[in-house]
Amino acid sequence: MTSVLGIDAAWTPANASGVALARYRDGAWNLDIVASSYEEFAGDKSVEPTNLLRATGDDVALVAIDMPLALEPIKGRRAADTAVSRAFGARGCAVHSPSSSRPGPLACKIRNGFEQAGFQLSTKLVTGRSLIEVYPHVAAMALIKADYRVPYKVSRMSRYWPDDEIVVRKQKIFSQWAELITALDKVVVGTASCLPLPKPESSLSELKRFEDALDAVICAWVGVLALEGCAVPYGDESAAIWVPSAAI
Repeated sequence: MTSVLGIDAAWTPANASGVALARYRDGAWNLDIVASSYEEFAGDKSVEPTNLLRATGDDVALVAIDMPLALEPIKGRRAADTAVSRAFGARGCAVHSPSSSRPGPLACKIRNGFEQAGFQLSTKLVTGRSLIEVYPHVAAMALIKADYRVPYKVSRMSRYWPDDEIVVRKQKIFSQWAELITALDKVVVGTASCLPLPKPESSLSELKRFEDALDAVICAWVGVLALEGCAVPYGDESAAIWVPSAAI
C-alpha cells in the first residue's frame, strides 16, 4: 500500500499543527488517521518527523506540508510566494511572506528531519519519496470549484461576516466546512466519518483545532494529486508551492 502524510504546520512551536494520513487501498484513497496536533497523532508534542513517520507505518510515499520550505535558509519572501500571489492574488489567495525567524529555524528543522528520513524536497518533479509544500487556500478553491478564496478560517470569521452575531458566524463557517468535507469525502474516502462537524456550543479554540485537522486532510489530498501528476509547482529550484492543476 501507499500513503500520503498531510501536515497543516504551525509556523511556531507553540501552536498546534493538524496531521492526516491518506492511504491507498481497495482502489481508492482512504483517510486512515486525522488529528489536530502532533501529540494526538504521534504521542509527542514536539516537531519530530521520525515520530510522525513511525506512527504511520512504513508506506509513506509523500509528505505534503503547509509551511514555507526551501533548499536554502529562508530569509524573506521567495519566488514561490510571489508566483502564487501573482497567479491567485486576484482570487483572494495571496500568500504571507516568511522570514528568517518565522518559520525560519522551524522550517529548516522539519525539512532536515524528513530529509534524514529519506524524503527530498521536490520543487520540480515528484520522484521517489518526496516532501512538498502546499497551500490549502488555493486547494480549497479547486476542491469545491469556487471562484474566490473560501471563507473557512475561524480567526477571520469577524472579517467575513462583521455584522453577524457569533452564533450566525459559526453557522456560516460550519456550512463552509460541510461543503469542503463533502467534496473531500469523494476523493479521500472516510473524511466525513472522521471529521464530524463540531457542536454549535464549541469554543473558538475547539473550532480552531477542527480547522487544523481539516486543513491537514486538504494537504494530504494535494499530496495525492502530486503523486498522480495532477498538481503543479509554483516557484523555482530552491522552493515551490504545489497547487492542484484544477485551480489554474
